[in-house]
Amino acid sequence: MRNHLEKEHSVICTKRPGAHPPNPSSTSEPIVIGSSSKGKAKKQRSKAWEFFDVIKEGDEKPIKARCKYCLTEIKCGTGNGTAGILNHNKICKKKPRLNDQPPNLSRKRRRVDEESAQVIAANTSIPWDKAELSNRIQKIIGRLQDIRGEVSEVFKLHESDSASNLDHNRSTTSDQHLRTSSLVSRQLYGRVAEKKSILKLMMLDDTSTSIIVLPIVGIAGVGKTALTQHVYNEPNVASPFQHRVWIWVSRNFDEVRVTREMLNFVSRERHEEINCFVKLQEILKIHVKSKRVLIILDDVWDDMNDCRWNQLLAPFKFNSANGNVILVTTRKLSVAKMVGTIEPIKLGALEEDDFWLLFKSCALGDRASENPGNLCTIGQQIAEKLKGNPLAPVTAGALLRDFFLEDPAMAGLY
Repeated sequence: MRNHLEKEHSVICTKRPGAHPPNPSSTSEPIVIGSSSKGKAKKQRSKAWEFFDVIKEGDEKPIKARCKYCLTEIKCGTGNGTAGILNHNKICKKKPRLNDQPPNLSRKRRRVDEESAQVIAANTSIPWDKAELSNRIQKIIGRLQDIRGEVSEVFKLHESDSASNLDHNRSTTSDQHLRTSSLVSRQLYGRVAEKKSILKLMMLDDTSTSIIVLPIVGIAGVGKTALTQHVYNEPNVASPFQHRVWIWVSRNFDEVRVTREMLNFVSRERHEEINCFVKLQEILKIHVKSKRVLIILDDVWDDMNDCRWNQLLAPFKFNSANGNVILVTTRKLSVAKMVGTIEPIKLGALEEDDFWLLFKSCALGDRASENPGNLCTIGQQIAEKLKGNPLAPVTAGALLRDFFLEDPAMAGLY
């Protein structure tokens, strides 16, 4: 009787509308419930069974289904087994949900980008040091100016005769610095007290000090080099010193180059083939022995440490002749404090009368003593706005003079 009912049930299932026999081309083997005779259609299990392990009896009939996640056992021997499994899938707390899937690569990348943005935002909130940034910009500008000067020298080298260029290239830069020590203007406007103080220091017959280092500090164009040129070329200065040395240092403080140029001055010979610092100092020590030396180090920028500075001056410190004088011009007070053995001379703006005399000389040239009224009125108005910096009247005065000379309509003012 039981076999007969199962057979009838199998026939009814195959004839039910919408029922289809198993697809033999399916990639997965269909799972069936119950049994059927050979050649009869089999009923395909629900996909819900994939989450359960089926427990069978000895006759291979399924009686229980165990959940793979929570291990709950559900009876499935009756016709409502699939319904019980579906209900359990809905309430199983340990079964993974769609929202529990691991994030894909795009989500990870988005999270990394968000974290990076937070780090960048945190870094930009840190206050920056304006003084440090300004100092770095000034150093970069200085390097660019040095490069520009070197490029200009290369172009000059190609423009001149090749033979003379070769000789010039082998020559020391001391020749250029000798010209730098020459006076640009015969008259020094102002700076009378400063010049007198420096000359008095040089004329002292000091037998207790081997080296006196006097810094002259001030902003660009204030007249540091002009003052030093007039002191260097003072007739009375030549007598107490057996050697006078002028070196333009600039931003690149190279001990080897500076020592070589000192040696070129005192020996009146060139030593370009010697690059050893120790060897150069040994030869220099021989030439300055028992002799007083005046050294001008013009436009020093580098805050070199004490060790480098003391090494540079070593040949003069052990010289038997005391009273050596070194004048250092610099824009930086830190350099002046580091190298100086006495208080530096600080140059400020020119006095009003001295400033006007300088401006009138630059604007009128040889006619400065005539004091043309109209032009002087204009010049005084301009001079008041230049704030006493000696570089300003040199530039503005020259432009004003060229303007009056080139414009015939202005000749009446000149």
